[in-house]
Amino acid sequence: SDLTYSIGALWLQMLAGRAGTKEALKQLSLGQPWSTVASRLAGASTDATRSAKAIELLGALLGPAAGRPQPEEVMALLAPHPRAEASAKPMATKPCKPAAVLKSAK
Repeated sequence: SDLTYSIGALWLQMLAGRAGTKEALKQLSLGQPWSTVASRLAGASTDATRSAKAIELLGALLGPAAGRPQPEEVMALLAPHPRAEASAKPMATKPCKPAAVLKSAK
């Protein structure tokens, strides 16, 4: 689907930057296999591309439309694992003052 391709392109841009993404998508459009494009990206990206599953998912998102996962599948793959959620500490937050209070404090 176009949506999953867009998710893949956005993810790639976060990993490789605008120029890297443009080059990678150009190479894919010229028929370069994903494995070749991914190997070029591996040296210049973050921890997110060191995972074989992440590389495989990104390749599927940017690959031929017929082989792309559905948006629901992508969300399920990207959702935190229940165990990870249970062990995560809640973020400390400070209560926000309403805008009227902030204006009157000036």
